[in-house]
Amino acid sequence: MSLSQRSRRRRQRGRPRNKALLGVLVVLVLIALSGLSLVGYVVSLAASAPPLSTLKPREPGSNSEVVAADGSRLGFIQASELRLPAEGHEFPKILKDGTVAIEDRRFYRHEGVDYEGVIRAAVQNFASRKTVQGGSTITMQLVRTLYISRERTYERKIREAKLAEELENEHSKEWILDKYLNSVPYGTVGGQAAIGA
Repeated sequence: MSLSQRSRRRRQRGRPRNKALLGVLVVLVLIALSGLSLVGYVVSLAASAPPLSTLKPREPGSNSEVVAADGSRLGFIQASELRLPAEGHEFPKILKDGTVAIEDRRFYRHEGVDYEGVIRAAVQNFASRKTVQGGSTITMQLVRTLYISRERTYERKIREAKLAEELENEHSKEWILDKYLNSVPYGTVGGQAAIGA
C-alpha cells in the first residue's frame, strides 16, 4: 500500500468523527443562541414594565357611608370585601414568622425575587407537567395584589419580578410584610372576601 493510499484511508476514517464533532458543535451553538435569545426576551419584557413609582396601588374596598344632604348618616353600603387595616406592631410575631415560614422562607435573604425558588418550582412543574408549585416571594405576591393584573402568563411573571425588586429597593422588609398582611385575601366570611390578617 502506497503512502498516499494510507493517508487517504486515515482521512476517511477520521471523517465520521469530524462529522460527529461538527454536529455536536452545531447543536451547542444552537443551544447557546436559544439561551441568549431567551435572556434577551426576558430582559426586554422586564424593561417594558412601567416604573413602580408611576403605578398607583389598588386599595381593597371598604364599606361606604351614606349621608343625607344635611350631613346626617343614613347608613352604610357593605363592600364585597371585609377589611380592617392594622399597624405592623399590632400583628403578633408568631403570625409574621408563620407567614414567612409558609409563604417565603428565604424572605429576609433575597431582594424581591428568590431565584433558587423559581428554578425549584420550574423543575417541579416541568417534571409533573402541570403547575404544582409557585416561585413567588411575599414581595412578588404583594406586587401582584397591589399593582398588576392576575393573568397567568410568563410576561406578567417577569414584570412582577422586576417590580418586586423595585419595591424591595424602596421599602424595608418589615414594611413589605406588614403591607402583605394587610392586603392579601385570607378566605371568606359570610360570602365576603376577608382581606388582610
